[in-house]
Amino acid sequence: MGKTSEAQKRAVKKYEEENVESFRFKFPKGKKEIIRKCADKNGESVNAMLYRLVKDEVKRVLPKSDSKDF
Repeated sequence: MGKTSEAQKRAVKKYEEENVESFRFKFPKGKKEIIRKCADKNGESVNAMLYRLVKDEVKRVLPKSDSKDF
């Protein structure tokens, strides 16, 4: 696979600025690799796994009116 062009980098950056929010998660040292292994075993990225877990918790805890668009 070739290098990513500057135009493509700008397009990705623009898309993320308009469509993506982020959180920074902090874990005790040594937990990062365990989390990565768990995600790998589930066949998903760490980001996808964390999003799925948070989404499930939001839907469990919040009323449907607050979580319907999650």
